[in-house]
Amino acid sequence: MPKSLGMVSGLIVGLAIGTGGLETSLLGLFADYWGVPLTLWVIVFIPWAAFVWGAIPYLPSAAQRRPKDKNYKKVKEPPPVHLT
Repeated sequence: MPKSLGMVSGLIVGLAIGTGGLETSLLGLFADYWGVPLTLWVIVFIPWAAFVWGAIPYLPSAAQRRPKDKNYKKVKEPPPVHLT
């Protein structure tokens, strides 16, 4: 791939422009049905949805969150203090 850097960058730019065109068409259809104010709110939350979707593969699984030591015991909570 190092020899075809121009082709790769052209494909990436073309994909970005094509995706933007499709998104614009879909958002225009959305605005026709539900109105411009709601469409603007949808546009605000699209980057947040993309961030969450992109972060999901990097979240630790339940097995990774468990302690490695099998003899691990939870720390007991201190007894409650009774004020009289």
